[in-house]
Amino acid sequence: MVINSTEQKRRQTKNKRKQKNFYLCKKHQHGLKTQIIVTRSGKIISISKTYPARVHDKTVLLKEKTLDKLPQEIKILLDKGYKKIEKICPHHRIVITIKSSCWKKTLERKEKIRNTKLVIKRVVVEHNICQLKKYHILSQVYRSREEDYNKHFRSMAALYNFKLNFKQTYLNPN
Repeated sequence: MVINSTEQKRRQTKNKRKQKNFYLCKKHQHGLKTQIIVTRSGKIISISKTYPARVHDKTVLLKEKTLDKLPQEIKILLDKGYKKIEKICPHHRIVITIKSSCWKKTLERKEKIRNTKLVIKRVVVEHNICQLKKYHILSQVYRSREEDYNKHFRSMAALYNFKLNFKQTYLNPN
């Protein structure tokens, strides 16, 4: 299983308190965040509730209790945004990519090889997010009601899963 979060721009709200929660300083925009779980074959298994973009990926993972929903024997691939989660949930098989530090300019050969293998496995979720963003409702500024965002996201994920299932069944009948 591969877990990752995605953000989407949204309009600025008139309510100042709400506006502060949705503003993501890193990207200088207001947005919504959703977390998805994907199998290695590319099928979207689970979609979290929608959170303000300011909420950290690890916080979404813990609030949704995503790891508790997954069997403990399954290997879970995460990106660098979920650092130190293996200390919080030691009973799960969690794998996180290595990040080179400022003091250590380059990674050792062994670390580079490990990172490359993990990134090749993790790219599935990035491809899924890219495929979902091909739908204009998920790629452009979200202008509909905030309450409907998760319903729209789930609908696009269902369409993607249907398309994937169709390809696997009829185009590649092996």
